[in-house]
Amino acid sequence: MKKVYLMMTLILALLLATSGAALAQEPFVFCGDLSEADCTLLQESHAASMELQSGTSTFDVSMVISNIPDAPFNTLDFQITGDAAYVVDPALLETMKGMQADPMAMFSTPEGMTEWFNSVIGGVATDANLTLTLPADLVAMMSTEEQPIPDTLSLGLRLVDGFAYVNLDEIAAAMPDADMPPGWIGIDLATLMERAMEQQGAMGAMGGMNTMDPEVMQSYMQMFQDQEFLTQFMSAERVADTEIMGQPAAVFEYTFDYSALFQSEQFRDLMREQMAAMGEMMGEEMDEDVQAEMEEAMSMIGPMFDAMNLSIRQVIGLEDKYSHVTEVHFDWDMTAFMESVEPDAEGPAPSFTFDISVTSSDFNSAPEIVAPEDVTIFPIDMMMPSNDM
Repeated sequence: MKKVYLMMTLILALLLATSGAALAQEPFVFCGDLSEADCTLLQESHAASMELQSGTSTFDVSMVISNIPDAPFNTLDFQITGDAAYVVDPALLETMKGMQADPMAMFSTPEGMTEWFNSVIGGVATDANLTLTLPADLVAMMSTEEQPIPDTLSLGLRLVDGFAYVNLDEIAAAMPDADMPPGWIGIDLATLMERAMEQQGAMGAMGGMNTMDPEVMQSYMQMFQDQEFLTQFMSAERVADTEIMGQPAAVFEYTFDYSALFQSEQFRDLMREQMAAMGEMMGEEMDEDVQAEMEEAMSMIGPMFDAMNLSIRQVIGLEDKYSHVTEVHFDWDMTAFMESVEPDAEGPAPSFTFDISVTSSDFNSAPEIVAPEDVTIFPIDMMMPSNDM
């Protein structure tokens, strides 16, 4: 059990390190072994996307989980389809550009994090319509004679001026005995996030916790902007061109080798720093025994993820330079992972597959997004206590 706990902690450290570096880094385009012309096209596409103030998209997301331990069914498959529109305040775009000069600013203090979240929540308006298709086995298990569960659930979502709204009309009609309120309900998401960040900062201060060392995060950022380092586990290829929205388009495919990443010495150094930082935040230091166990666990991590695969396909218009289609495929056969953390487990190991396809359009010409009418605002105090002390 101790090994499982250590492995889970290491994986958490991996997630914190990679996601933190991705959020904090300056705009960066991975080119790998692409030609100079192809790399320039990717850079132009990235620059064009950073200037977009509005757009629309349709999307299709599917997730399949197989060999679920101790479950009454072998496989669950979920699907989400829908459409969305977004509008970005030009002031937010300028703020994001300004962050490039000091990307670590939002990580250095809780106040910086709060300011960043507030600027994003208040500076982006979205309008989405989602339909969730549930697995038949799950629907059958959850349904009762008094309360049948529909196999599809639809809802509308909006984010306007820092308020989040959800339309439960269709769900309330499909499940009349669930006592869900029909129509639009909303919450002041910006204030909720601000209060949550303030309370988190207060709890951290009371516990003697510090925010992540900016120098450590800076080293992560530099690592994930190093083309030579990235080519150890990433590849990029331009495949046959196509046509999209009446214009020629380039098609790029990317692959990501998790096993190679986790076995690289640079990334192991990153994990060591991250684990040490986590221990310092909790007021604990790793003794020699824990360090030895961590080194043993790190030596196991690479082979454990041999069967984890990620690929991305991107279609870029050669005239407008916008990314029109993005497709992501992820799959993970957890056999090697389970053999490492639970060698006595019986039965086949779980497997996980995730696919998402997004088609974008209406660049800089999306319709205006406004708050819905006849909204019931949900009180924040019902979700979390006051911050007064």
